[in-house]
Amino acid sequence: MTEQYTKEELKKCLGSWRWRLEHLYHIVDKSGKDVQFIPNRAQRKFLDNLGHRNIVLKGRQIGLTTCWALIQLDQAIFRDNTRTVIQAQDKVTASALFRNTIVYAWEHMPPVVLKGRHTISDSKTMLEFNNGSSIEVTSSARGQTPFMLHISELGKTAARYPGKAREVMTGSITGLPKDGWGCIESTAEGRDGVFADLVLEAIKRLEAGHIAGPLDWRFHFFSWFDMDEYSLEDSSEVVSPADDEYFATIEARNGITLSQGQRQWYCSIRRNNYGGDPQQMHQEFPSFAEEAFDQSTEGCWFTEQMKSLRRNGRITDVPWQRGYPVHTFWDIGRSDGTGIWFFQHRDGQDNFIRYYEDWEQEWDVYVAAMQRFGYVFGTHFLPHDADHRRQVKTSGQANTAKKILEDLGLTNIVIVPRTPDKMVSINKARTKLPNVWFDKTNCADGIKHLDCYGKTWDTRHSCWLDIPDKSKGHSECADAWMQFSDGYSVAKTTNLVDISNMVTIQQTSPFMGGGWR
Repeated sequence: MTEQYTKEELKKCLGSWRWRLEHLYHIVDKSGKDVQFIPNRAQRKFLDNLGHRNIVLKGRQIGLTTCWALIQLDQAIFRDNTRTVIQAQDKVTASALFRNTIVYAWEHMPPVVLKGRHTISDSKTMLEFNNGSSIEVTSSARGQTPFMLHISELGKTAARYPGKAREVMTGSITGLPKDGWGCIESTAEGRDGVFADLVLEAIKRLEAGHIAGPLDWRFHFFSWFDMDEYSLEDSSEVVSPADDEYFATIEARNGITLSQGQRQWYCSIRRNNYGGDPQQMHQEFPSFAEEAFDQSTEGCWFTEQMKSLRRNGRITDVPWQRGYPVHTFWDIGRSDGTGIWFFQHRDGQDNFIRYYEDWEQEWDVYVAAMQRFGYVFGTHFLPHDADHRRQVKTSGQANTAKKILEDLGLTNIVIVPRTPDKMVSINKARTKLPNVWFDKTNCADGIKHLDCYGKTWDTRHSCWLDIPDKSKGHSECADAWMQFSDGYSVAKTTNLVDISNMVTIQQTSPFMGGGWR
């Protein structure tokens, strides 16, 4: 704040949250410099059209996360007894956002405007002020009741951890009061998942002329061309006739005129950052909302097999059948998640009845989840690294996943040997996939992962490599399924368990026949 104000003028200005936002806060810009936050064109457009509940589909580096974070900080400072929460997609992102945006802006506030406002508590995730207000950045806001809530990059969460994304909606969003303020913003990550569902429903209602009610999500879309800086000057970047044809379509659709510099910027980013992959460009820098959800099956490992399953009606209602043991197939991890397929073989038919995944959890969480399903378990197939020792957070001691799970009560654990050539495992899975059955409801998340399990894109040579892409959150599920195609045979599993007799027997342990009653 460099302008000079009289006491009365300053008092009047401080009564406006919009003025405060545009004059009081400092950020670190993309080049690492300290600058006063002045909303860019996209941010101004967003601020001019705010509703109580806002859902934002955007291109990369638009600055909406920073903008909304500063709004929440401003409300915590200047509005008494106001709890504000930002939920980031993971702990690392949450920590960086809190430190680099929230704490930085607070520490660089002009002292003259604070009138005795100070923190009474600060931690690595929260600032609490002496007016009863607070701002917290976390990776889970479930169970909280904030007046302002920001869910950042829900699309990425939905793509990698569908269960966690649904929990955001049933837990975090549910705690937002009717008169509260919420914002969900993200780039797109395919057409599936709760973020895509929310955006596509909001677009549909907008196109139908519905006026948003107090609990409806107001849709905002920001494209790459909403950013003035996304343009090149004096560039030799070639814009092909096909590109010009695409840009003409965008101009007609949006009622805009794109400069040559904007066209060259777009072509340069696509070539240099994404190896010429148009689908990736559409996702990260969409020109219109629907384009962001373009999802090609090119480069996906199981495209033909999943088509065959649907064509033959094998993704349907496949309920759990009493009297047959349930076998499990695992991919284990912590930071990158753990996936478990639940399977029954009955009457010569291979049935997948459930898929379950979670992230950054200890083993007892997975065991407890399995117990809640109420199945009688047969054999548990774990990957080769389940025999590798790793540190356990709760005890601080190193042990193997197999031993930890056995200590938790699982029996009949089989370690599936590692297949040295990943392509052998993938081809085995391709062979077996068309011949199994999936429950369409309880396996929905797993089915999406198998649909999207893809190859790695070689940006240098603009081609697909026969190497699985582990960056998009689909490999855990696919690897768990490959424990079935690599390691399962009927002869390896326990015999049928007659649970009708089992329930009459008094047991002191919840385990019987390798599973739970």
